Amino acid sequence: MKRFFLRSSEAKKINEFLTKKFGLRDKIKRKSQVEVLQEGEIRIYKVEDLLFVKKENIFFPHLYTLRNFEIELPKVLVDKGAILHILKGADVMAPGITSSDEFQIDEIVEVVAEKGGIEIAIGQALVSSVELKEMKKGKAVKNLHYLNDKIWRIAKKYY
Repeated sequence: MKRFFLRSSEAKKINEFLTKKFGLRDKIKRKSQVEVLQEGEIRIYKVEDLLFVKKENIFFPHLYTLRNFEIELPKVLVDKGAILHILKGADVMAPGITSSDEFQIDEIVEVVAEKGGIEIAIGQALVSSVELKEMKKGKAVKNLHYLNDKIWRIAKKYY
């Protein structure tokens, strides 16, 4: 596992990207230092107290960040039958989704347990919310990060 700081020019680019993508103008300063924890193809970026993950060239907030800071992502609510599967790394299937906010294909979404409202995963939409309403079966959200997965355990060094 590698741990290092980005050069200021690289950090500035990451900060601008994250600020724009997730609307964090009040939380990330342009000149904030960026620390990186890398294991294999997974990179975890720490900016201020926020954690972001880059996996398969996709940037998304870590569940810790999502739970502790006000970051708004479209929500996908799942029933209790889907939770255990998702927490083992399974993608989110359409029949397990009870409701959702509006989102587009490829957008980053948070997967929330319907009962209790707890964020259990972060995923990438494989269909839009409009298409999801018509689906009876099949994958709707690719599971990128879930509670107690490898990303969760790597990032524990930060919080």
